[in-house]
Parts: sequence; structure tokens; C-alpha cells
Amino acid sequence: MKIGEYELDSNDSAEANKIITDFLNYTCVIINGDVSYNNGRSFLEDKQYRLNIDSSRYVGIKLRYDKMFRHENEFLVRDIRTKIGLANYGIKRINGFPMDSSKWRDGDCLISDWGHVDQKTDLYTLTSDSISQQDKVIFLGELGKNAALSYALGLWDRRSSNFVWDKNEKKIISIDHESISEEEIDKAITTAIANIAVKFFDANWYMDKELKLTFVAGFESVWSEIVMNRIEIGIIFDKYTIGKKESFLKRISQSSTLPLALIMMQ
Repeated sequence: MKIGEYELDSNDSAEANKIITDFLNYTCVIINGDVSYNNGRSFLEDKQYRLNIDSSRYVGIKLRYDKMFRHENEFLVRDIRTKIGLANYGIKRINGFPMDSSKWRDGDCLISDWGHVDQKTDLYTLTSDSISQQDKVIFLGELGKNAALSYALGLWDRRSSNFVWDKNEKKIISIDHESISEEEIDKAITTAIANIAVKFFDANWYMDKELKLTFVAGFESVWSEIVMNRIEIGIIFDKYTIGKKESFLKRISQSSTLPLALIMMQ
């Protein structure tokens, strides 16, 4: 079995397969692991791989990055999405992975279920013409939901590659939540969302009333859920972070018209 430049011997391969089998809860085999999926920093610096499972499914494995990028934040976002009814994906922390490198064998690792092959595509790779006109309405509403989640929680690094489109479920799923902003108003988040909307529609998409209302409806539905559940969400922040809850409460104490205006004024 080869994962990137690492050739695993039979013992390490067996251990690696057991780790993924326990995670997915069925007997499976890792075919290989690659770094060509994405040009993100973690892929380029030998800190992340996409594992091909039985040529039918992908699982991501990622080392703890640095002090700004915390695996705990992934669990924070998972629990909050569960609380407000947004789509989730499986994640698990493990103590090391059996590749012939001390940083992998001794490292704090996160494994995540990327789903079945060809079911999910990140928005960097996805093209506008690959989405039907009917699905584009759903797509824009889903983008609005994820925009509200991203802004309210302060999810930093919201590049198009950090959202995926599930073509079967017709949902956009936010991924890669290891860094959380403390900014009360974070224009980097709204700029990233605006850039995604422009890619799939055009620079003046919000001038179309139907498109604008679709996006706003998605945004407001999640924003209102977050505000309504703010006490429980605050408890989740306290469970996984230190000092991040106050920034969250400041962001949602403002009207949702502020982030919406920032997105549509880019």
C-alpha cells in the first residue's frame, strides 16, 4: 500500500486498514492515498492525504496543523451543525497513523469521511455548467445557509475548496473548520462567499430579485436557528474553545443585514 511517498509494509498496512475499518464500521481496504486532490498548504506540506477506500469511497487524514488550526474546532462545528439540523460528515481523532515518519506515527491526526467516489465535488473543482438550472436554485439557497454558518461562527479560510456540493443529496457542506476568527466583523469570510456566488452566477447576481431572495432565505433560516439556539451553542463553544464564545455572541447580536450587505457589495 502506498500513501503519497510512503510505502507501508504488511504490518503497517494491516494497522491502517483496521483504523479505517473501525472508523467506517465495516471491513475495508485502503487502495492508496494521494496528494494531488488539492493544492492547499496541508497537501503540499505532507500534512494531509486523501485515502482511496475500496475504489468506492474517500477518507481524509490530516495532521494537527499548528496552533491556529485546531482539530477541536472541527468537533465544535460538527456539534453546532447537528444542533441546528445542517448536514454533517463523520470525523474522528486518532493518536498517530502507521506511516514511516515520526510526525505521522506520533502525530495528532483527524480522519474524516469524504463520502462515495463522484458523489461530492468541492466548489473549486465544480463548474457552473455542471449544475442544472433547477439545481442552481437549490445550490444558491444552500450557499446562503453555509454563508450564515461561516459568518456567525467565524469560520476562517472559506475558500471555494472548503465547500463541497453533494449532487445526490443536493446540499452544500462546509468542510475544514480548524481555524476560527475572533473578529467581530470578518470581511474575509463575506468576500470568500461573494466570490463563490460570482463563480456560479455572475457579478450582479443579487440584482436578480429571485436569486437574491433565494440566497437570503437560506441565510436567514440558519441565522435564525443559530440565534434561537445561542445559549446551547455558547455551551458548545465553551466545551471546545477558550475565549471564542464572546466573539460569536457579538457577531450574532448584530442584524443579519450586515453580513448580507457585505456579501452583496463585494
